[in-house]
Amino acid sequence: MIDVCRARSMGIRPLPICVKTDAGFKVQHEEWKKADVTQVPKKWMQVCDEVEFLKDIKLFVHNCSHAACAYAGYVKGYTTTQDAERDDEIAALMKGCLAEASAGIRAEFHPTLEQLEMVGCSMKAKEDEIELISRVAENPVRKLGRHDRLTGAAMYCLKHGIEPVNIAKAIAYGLAYDDREDLNAVKMQEMIAQKGIRTAAAQILGISEEEKLMNMVMEEYDRLQ
Repeated sequence: MIDVCRARSMGIRPLPICVKTDAGFKVQHEEWKKADVTQVPKKWMQVCDEVEFLKDIKLFVHNCSHAACAYAGYVKGYTTTQDAERDDEIAALMKGCLAEASAGIRAEFHPTLEQLEMVGCSMKAKEDEIELISRVAENPVRKLGRHDRLTGAAMYCLKHGIEPVNIAKAIAYGLAYDDREDLNAVKMQEMIAQKGIRTAAAQILGISEEEKLMNMVMEEYDRLQ
């Protein structure tokens, strides 16, 4: 997924492809006429006016369950998301995260069922697309942040009276991510060691230590120890 406007402002000239679906790619309507897009066969693309909206839905729904798979998979010793998804406990966690995030996003943004399906919100990755957990889980400080896939989705849930039980558990798994090859994970664990889990988690998640979500995450985190 590429943010075309931001890339161009940085002097980067990407193909303005923003959302991949089973039918191809979704391309923002005004981008279609630009020279770097018209050279791509149109049968691979669908032109629409809702790419930014679809990007938000993808982040908080599809990427939420995907991150849950990666962080839980890492803690349980898997190296690919495909292997992790075959674990019954992780599969149930992903299903729960997907249901909670979908409910929260529907309540907040009112997307149609077609829009939810459009961004590939399915439980299983394609069998031929092997994904390393280290890639999906990398930079946990960003991915656990207030406005990103897990904490962001959980806060939308709570705003609308939905209990993000599974997302809270996924966040706890994320806080336990300690891959020594990931510099951001190392920094996160150093912060936890120095400040204590609750204070560090509040800083990482971008929420108050008294927030309801914090209590839910801490309860799950304690179970992992």
